[in-house]
Amino acid sequence: MSHPLEGKKFPHWKYLDRVAGEWIEKNTRDFVGPSSKTSAIQDRQEWKKGIIFGLPGAFTPTCSTQQLPNFELLYDEFRELGVDYIGCMSVNDPFVMNAWFKEQKIKNVMPIPDGNFVGTETLGMRVSKSNLNFGERCWRFVILIDRGFIAKVFEEPGKENNHSEDPYTVTQPEKVLAWIKENGIHFDTVDNVEGAVVDDWGQAARGYTDDDVPKNF
Repeated sequence: MSHPLEGKKFPHWKYLDRVAGEWIEKNTRDFVGPSSKTSAIQDRQEWKKGIIFGLPGAFTPTCSTQQLPNFELLYDEFRELGVDYIGCMSVNDPFVMNAWFKEQKIKNVMPIPDGNFVGTETLGMRVSKSNLNFGERCWRFVILIDRGFIAKVFEEPGKENNHSEDPYTVTQPEKVLAWIKENGIHFDTVDNVEGAVVDDWGQAARGYTDDDVPKNF
């Protein structure tokens, strides 16, 4: 059975990152690329395939010893299969995400700090982990993106608030890599260009305005 997100455009949202001591506004559109239902030659240079995965938190055990480092370890193999980018989203601020990536020696996977839950909530992955004193976090998932559309979703089973465990079964990088080797990252409906009908988001994800950027950090 397909996931409800499959077939939708991957949402674009703005978020702040911290680069070389400066606040930088970024947008998921910069790496996801535009959503395209046309096969026109001029559009093909913008077509991208990628992976966005979400996890509960930086510096937590499974995220630090398995999921993030293994996506980094397998990065070249993903690239050989046509993956243009891999992004890691977590409900952490940019300082924590960047410190975590530095400690993990991550060079290829992109950090997507989601401290305001913009991406997590838009994708329907927000859950409470208050039973672990975590507050609200992101449920563990992997999304495969083809030309701006969600081609495949791997979501850990049993999504609920205050889950007693941290399931880690279907979102393992090794399993995602094996699935791509067998199936590819391919949004079939888009290939039937003339008849393509694609669900869109009911509303745009909220982002930042210039006034939201801190001036004193």
